[in-house]
Amino acid sequence: MKSLFAVVAGFLGLLGLAGAAGGRAARPFGKGIFVRSTGHAGSPGALVSWCQDLGISWVMLPVVWQYTSKSDVRYDGDIDAYASALRKAGIRVWVWGWPEPAKLNAFADLMLETRARIGADGIVVNAEKPFYGEPAAATALAQRLKGVTWALSSYGAPYFHPSFPWTEFASTTSLGMPQIYDTKHNLGPDYPEKSVKAWRAAGFSRIAPTWGASSAHTPAQMLDIASRTLDQSGITAASWWDFYHLKQSAGRRDAVRFIQVPRAEA
Repeated sequence: MKSLFAVVAGFLGLLGLAGAAGGRAARPFGKGIFVRSTGHAGSPGALVSWCQDLGISWVMLPVVWQYTSKSDVRYDGDIDAYASALRKAGIRVWVWGWPEPAKLNAFADLMLETRARIGADGIVVNAEKPFYGEPAAATALAQRLKGVTWALSSYGAPYFHPSFPWTEFASTTSLGMPQIYDTKHNLGPDYPEKSVKAWRAAGFSRIAPTWGASSAHTPAQMLDIASRTLDQSGITAASWWDFYHLKQSAGRRDAVRFIQVPRAEA
């Protein structure tokens, strides 16, 4: 049974008061960052300062990592102060989580409740390998989130993952966040173009790519893949995975400062 928070959140979404899918006010814009764990963020004030220094305009706060073989890891009780501090500084707040197909209703309940409680603009569903061959679960989760602003974050190249239920997830959202990492730097110069085209073909008409910021990426490589991605039309928001990695490298932080999203000519 759906919780009261979930019912209210869905109702507000249908009325357009909580950022209904496609609503302009809730769309991400500019440079964003994933926060993998509140333990990486420092104090709320420190996170705000980092974001202001890097030119970050939207932040995805963690809610839950679901597992089938062990207990879930939850952060929903720790993020309220971060959300409040970010919003007071004019930085938009989203929430993100990792779902397991067998727990999709608990996932949807928790994400909707948390989003409504902290006033987040939207939800990011980071769905990957557990959803291989699970079109019914993807459809069910998409339906649970119908009427609120949400995005799918997943593999950058749908053509490498044919058993992933791309179109089922796209049934109730048009916002896709392809993970355009190319960690081994061997996917070719046209990889960002192919990624964006494949996601759009799967039903995600609005693209907000995510780039890598780990030690696998030099600052020069970060600049290069961002530039090739932003050569694609219509991209007005992008993000990096993740804040922890950026804290480890002044050079990678410099790359983030330099990159403009959207580009000045957009």
